[in-house]
Amino acid sequence: MNAGSLLPLLLLAVFFYALILRPAQRRQRAAAAVAASVEPGAAVVTTAGMHATVHAVDDKTVDLEIAPGVVVRFAKGAIAKVVSAEVDGAEVDGAEANSGGAHDSSDSQDEPRNTTET
Repeated sequence: MNAGSLLPLLLLAVFFYALILRPAQRRQRAAAAVAASVEPGAAVVTTAGMHATVHAVDDKTVDLEIAPGVVVRFAKGAIAKVVSAEVDGAEVDGAEANSGGAHDSSDSQDEPRNTTET
């Protein structure tokens, strides 16, 4: 075999590593970092989309409070992300900006409904 016939095979191997293996390794490291950063009291979102508060943490499981007094046990791998206070604050600021416009239009809608106060 000469180098010309090995070059396409080598390029295919590099392409496979760059597009498939490397991103998968990054995702695994990110998931492990999220699982390691979970602590009681943290707000989290599971891979199923459930929002909850961490109640207790074990080696492989985490107890999540999904409603007051309702605690369920999940595997640590089921935690998709830890919701930080900064993200919540940004969402509140965005909601306030959107609600400002909504209040202007709702105020004009509220005027006809307040006819009983005369």
